[in-house]
Amino acid sequence: MSSRYLQLNLFNQAFAAYPKGLRLSGDIWQNYPLRGGRRLRFLLRTLNYSCADRFLLCTSEIPLKRYGFDTESFFAWITEVLHEPCCLCFFWPSPKRSTGRFYAYAVEPSGNQIVAYIKFAISNNDSEALYREINASKELNEKGTKCFRIPKCLAHTSINNKCLVAVFEPLPPNSKKIKFTLDSWVKVIGLCKNEFSNEIHTVDIAKLGNERWYNSFVERSDVCSPFVTAVKKTFKSGVDVCRTHGDFACHNFMSVKESLWIFDWEEFTEHGPCLADEICFFLCVRRFEMGWPMEKVFYSFICSYLEKGDVVWRRALQALAFLFGLKISMGKEMVDYWNQNHKFFDLPY
Repeated sequence: MSSRYLQLNLFNQAFAAYPKGLRLSGDIWQNYPLRGGRRLRFLLRTLNYSCADRFLLCTSEIPLKRYGFDTESFFAWITEVLHEPCCLCFFWPSPKRSTGRFYAYAVEPSGNQIVAYIKFAISNNDSEALYREINASKELNEKGTKCFRIPKCLAHTSINNKCLVAVFEPLPPNSKKIKFTLDSWVKVIGLCKNEFSNEIHTVDIAKLGNERWYNSFVERSDVCSPFVTAVKKTFKSGVDVCRTHGDFACHNFMSVKESLWIFDWEEFTEHGPCLADEICFFLCVRRFEMGWPMEKVFYSFICSYLEKGDVVWRRALQALAFLFGLKISMGKEMVDYWNQNHKFFDLPY
């Protein structure tokens, strides 16, 4: 395992690093979506790991050292987990997204195949999120899922009492992104909508005191608004909950022939509003996949959920409160639009 790395820097920020002399397959970064975004993926493809662009690439030591890792011990551990030698290719999200995490691919020495996907959490909040994903992977793989598959967590360990590392199996090499449409529930997602529907049960809000989404919503709703007023009224009848992915957005899906893989379970909870995942997906497809303006998205949301009777209305509002509280996907944008335009819609509150 090489200690000499080539590092890609943009605006004095490290975005990727990989062993010097390793030439990776051009499609290797498609296995999981890169957290650096489309521009980073384009740059990596263009450079093709050949160190041709001296303005962007520089030589560095293995990136683990800067986080206080004992490099030899870590590589010994990862080799034991994977049962084979590998090279590590690191990448970092934009600082606007996160400064408390980074990622790596464990790659065969040939550079042609990913053998594991590794997450590093270097802050308390990110470590908590990674623990949720580890627990979700263990629980769902033990119990099994009917409609989709999720990557297994192969191992995890703590470093220096503050850094959590988790190793996940890679997605199949033939996995592909999915082009979602309005009828994706029927044609692509199939029964995922109903995976946990038989678990739905109603709980009093007093029993949600340990739920991060609920506490975050309360913290973010200190200023009274039309949306907050409407949601608090629904709480009087309790919350219909079930197991919830939490960030059920299009970028967390990949297809492998007839199989569907869903990943990034960092917001997983046993007690999320039962429509949270469905509505997250509903909004994401219309706003980001199809590029609808916010007014059209909101009107579609009203027609599909808020005009379907008291039970669906209550569940839909609580799902939106979940997304808003955790700053997931369309939550803030939907709530802002609600508060600014509620007088123009015939909403039953």
